[in-house]
Amino acid sequence: MWKSFRKTLRFQIGAIVSLVLAILLVAFISMYMVSIKYDREVLTDKKEKLGVITQGMSHGITTFISNGESTAAIKKYFENQAEGVVKTNPRLIVGLYLPQIGIHHFYGEMTRQNRLILFRKQSELRNDEFFNTKVSSIRSPRNFIDNRRGGPMLGRAEPVIVEGEIYGAVLTAEQVQPGLTIFRTVTKVVFILVPLSLIAGIIAMAFLLARLKRGVRQITSGLATMEKDAGYRLTPLVSGELGEISLAINKMADAVEQKALLEEELERSSHLASLGRLVAGVAHEIRNPLGIMKATIQVLKDEFAEEEQYREYLIVLNEQIDRQNKIIRELLDYAKPVPPIFQTVNVNDIVKSLFGFSKSYFQQHKVKAYFEPADDLPPVRVDVEKLKQAFLNLLFNAVEAMPQGGQIIVRTAPEDKYVVIQFIDDGRGISEGDIPRLFDPFFTTKNTGTGLGLAMVYSIIEMHRGKIEVQSKPEEGAVFRIILPIEQREE
Repeated sequence: MWKSFRKTLRFQIGAIVSLVLAILLVAFISMYMVSIKYDREVLTDKKEKLGVITQGMSHGITTFISNGESTAAIKKYFENQAEGVVKTNPRLIVGLYLPQIGIHHFYGEMTRQNRLILFRKQSELRNDEFFNTKVSSIRSPRNFIDNRRGGPMLGRAEPVIVEGEIYGAVLTAEQVQPGLTIFRTVTKVVFILVPLSLIAGIIAMAFLLARLKRGVRQITSGLATMEKDAGYRLTPLVSGELGEISLAINKMADAVEQKALLEEELERSSHLASLGRLVAGVAHEIRNPLGIMKATIQVLKDEFAEEEQYREYLIVLNEQIDRQNKIIRELLDYAKPVPPIFQTVNVNDIVKSLFGFSKSYFQQHKVKAYFEPADDLPPVRVDVEKLKQAFLNLLFNAVEAMPQGGQIIVRTAPEDKYVVIQFIDDGRGISEGDIPRLFDPFFTTKNTGTGLGLAMVYSIIEMHRGKIEVQSKPEEGAVFRIILPIEQREE
């Protein structure tokens, strides 16, 4: 079961998304560890640098005070030292705070933020405090840090102690370089985005899998229906690749159905051809004896012309022989049709001529016939006489299907590269089981007839490379639909 589950698309997509999320999680943890290490190293380096600067200056000033140097000399020494340090470290602030000898002096970039943190005025400490700590209370070197929006500010205070007395302190401050600030900002953004990405990824994966599962379920359900109903087609309810798969399945089903129809037509044509050869042979074998019988009856009619009783029998025999000859002619016409003679005509003209000489026939059987011709019907190349024969057969069949009278509609219309002729009646209709056999030779639902009429119609339409379709239900009438190609190929 596990092996089959691993092969499912749902598992594969879930595995890919889980791998991506795992990579993001590893990147998140790595970024966090790197940021901590980077902060520690940068801050340690800054603290060491500030310690070296303040320690050196404090030692020099302590020496000057111990030697009794003047305030001007001490100030001069500080200015020289501070100027050199600030030039190499532009973001550094260096201060000397010796209130006992009146020195409050600072070097460096005095930004507004720095002044707010450290100074009351340009060069005076705020409340004699450095990073909120009284300078007079600083008795040993101390480091300070103040986290601000612009980045952390580091501070270092080195007390100036002469013979145990605290004179003040050397003060240094530096705002951490923008690189660290940017790094911290990026790190914070990553820390926020990675969890959000994990959550969004999980939600997206769940949605994608649900949508995929729903689409696959629709396709499998449609395929199950298609197995039972060959005419059913999948409705592409889903878009994207699954929708394309649905359309591809529909095209494949159409191709399979078309192939089945072609195979059925080929089998039918082969069967009819074999039947036609058999019928032709049998018809010829029967026709010759019937000819002899007809000639013999003619002789007997002359011989027994005075015998009324025998003459009536001979008339009946002659009528039956004529009837059989008519059937044989139909069989021969079906088995070995005459090659068509194609002419370019408008189908509307053929139907109009049929309606003209069939008017009385319709009236006799209480049938109302209507013709609905298309105005823009293109001409077709057909054998006019054979097409008339096929149309008449359909009209007469429709009349016979309405023994109490009814209505017939003949309708023509262009359709792509074809001309469509529909024969619609409101007769007794055809049962569903009889429709597939309707055009088979000798099949008939009537008490009389040879069952060759519709077979001849099918043969004539096939001769014109057309198609004939039937739609009907019992007691709901019938629709015969003839489809003829506009361009006819003669052979």
